[in-house]
Amino acid sequence: MKKHLILFILFVFQFELFANVQLPKIFTDHAVLQRNVPINVWGWADRGEKVVVMLNKQKQTTIADNTGKWQVKLNAMPAGGPYELTVKGKNILVLKDILLGEVWLCSGQSNMAFTLNGSQKAHDEIPTANYPAIRQFKIKEKTAAEPAEDVLASEWKICSPETAGEFSGVAYYFAKSLHTELNVPIGIINSSWGGTYIEGWMSHSSLLKHPDYVQLSELTNSQLEKWYANVGNLFSYYKQQLGIKSFDNYKNDDAQWRSPAYDDSKWIAVPFPGNFDKTILPLFDGTVWFRTTVDIDSQVASKGLTLRLGKIKDEYEIYINGEKINREINTDRVMQYEIDPQKLVAGKNVMAIKIINYWEAGGFMSRANDYFIEGRNGYKIQLAEQSWKMNLASVIRVWLNNPNVQPSILFNAMINPIKKYAIKGVVWYQGENNENYAFQYRNLLPIMIADWRTQFKQGDFPFYFVQLPNYKKFNQNSQSGEATWAEMRESFSKSLSVTNTGMAVTIDLGDSTNIHPKNKEDVGKRISLIALNNLYNKPTIYSCSEVELVTKSAGKMIVTFKKTASPLIVKDLYGYLKGFEIAGNDQHFYYAKATLAGNQVMLENDKVSDPVAVRYSWSNNPDGNLFNSFGLPASPFRTDSWKLTTEGAKFDSWIGNRYKSEYKRP
Repeated sequence: MKKHLILFILFVFQFELFANVQLPKIFTDHAVLQRNVPINVWGWADRGEKVVVMLNKQKQTTIADNTGKWQVKLNAMPAGGPYELTVKGKNILVLKDILLGEVWLCSGQSNMAFTLNGSQKAHDEIPTANYPAIRQFKIKEKTAAEPAEDVLASEWKICSPETAGEFSGVAYYFAKSLHTELNVPIGIINSSWGGTYIEGWMSHSSLLKHPDYVQLSELTNSQLEKWYANVGNLFSYYKQQLGIKSFDNYKNDDAQWRSPAYDDSKWIAVPFPGNFDKTILPLFDGTVWFRTTVDIDSQVASKGLTLRLGKIKDEYEIYINGEKINREINTDRVMQYEIDPQKLVAGKNVMAIKIINYWEAGGFMSRANDYFIEGRNGYKIQLAEQSWKMNLASVIRVWLNNPNVQPSILFNAMINPIKKYAIKGVVWYQGENNENYAFQYRNLLPIMIADWRTQFKQGDFPFYFVQLPNYKKFNQNSQSGEATWAEMRESFSKSLSVTNTGMAVTIDLGDSTNIHPKNKEDVGKRISLIALNNLYNKPTIYSCSEVELVTKSAGKMIVTFKKTASPLIVKDLYGYLKGFEIAGNDQHFYYAKATLAGNQVMLENDKVSDPVAVRYSWSNNPDGNLFNSFGLPASPFRTDSWKLTTEGAKFDSWIGNRYKSEYKRP
């Protein structure tokens, strides 16, 4: 009887859910619909219900299917408005102030999400941002293990001095440029989330096309929600045990935690070692202390010992009996330290390790037997065999709604629900998170582009992307390494082989100390130049000329660029051309003396008598200064095919792999 009652309630609930005709939440007042193409309008109603859709003298009628879904396709219309969109079923929906124009989906991570409020010149731009025909629909952040049918409730916002600050900075300047040139409404669908990987924005079926993901399994929504709850419960336990009221802005006084006299009896006993994500601190960024007491033989202590440590990420300090042994920041090396006998005592010695984890993966990254103390004649103490305790000194974030715990969960929640909405194209600004997997990216981005085009069923629509700007330590070259961002930039360049794509080069627009450069105006404008030239019959210079040919003559390398209407120039007060390197067969790169003559650059270095390879602006933050007369920079490039540092690196962030399927209290 109880079972039948539940089924009856579910039936009534389903009937009530669809009794009134409904539209997806992307349809609101002030929406912009794509001009000059058939327009999909869809939604839900009671099964068998007649639904009538009217817009600008058009009228389409359909019947909701057995699941309550319905869809009509309105004939293409030119730019214009405002109109009313009316949907009639058992009820009537009327959406007002609907415009027809150009609709662009703008997606990616934090530099796309970065608002106009924080952008350069915001104080000058926002007060004059009165563009009622420019509108943004911001899709709210959400994850889903299964493809969702709708997004969270939001609204189309008209661009005005009161609202413009909330717009994506890149999308705003892109839209402003198009609107100014075309004089038609511009709609921006902003589906972005800071700190996310491309894998999150790709459908599961598309990822399976890459050999590194063939074993990737799917989750159900209930499994994903259960996992988030499990991690939430783990941190609730930590708060209770450590007496922490809230993680928000949490910081403890840890000055005495290095001292051997400090009482750590209330700390939490934990296994050692461990990658935080795989053991005790998933989704945690902040400062953690670990303490243990090591019993050392008196004769051994008097002769000194060697402390050997596997990799620890991101920053750490080591203390023995309150004395600092060393401090390291962002090293991938396995470390060892000689311990001064004067810092040791016979018997019990207190070791404390302070780790600061800035971003995602952190903690002890090597195997257990890589952490030990050793002395002469085979004396060894395995640190994993000691009793360790943990406490939290500060919390940067406990990202309990982390979108990076499983691929596809952003596509499912923030892209799939809008794939029927007619768009002109996509603007993509992402890649910072994938820097350590840069070589994978050259395959993943083309796969994603193809899949989005398949999912949207709107042909090979334009897909434009932003090549990563300059960032991190200035002017390192190929030989000194630190070029993962250069490798990412090459992956973007390789993706231009996909039809109907375009790339905005921003190698001059970055900030060495900030992953979020504030100049979003030039980024948006450079993307708009591509669109205006390629789509809207507005001929313009939208990129610097590309390399056409590389030759060798008399110990020099000669790089010939394609001739364009905008000649090459050197941006330097004294005319010095920078950023070029050459190498011989030994693969050792040296900065080259570079001379620009017309569309050719001649390169030489006395240390390279027989050069075979050229690289330009090949570092995270290079000093290349080759531009065209229109002010657009030359894209970084290399002529060799030598192995890159990220080849073989594989993204591994998903539940059951990098993250445990279930976390238990230590």
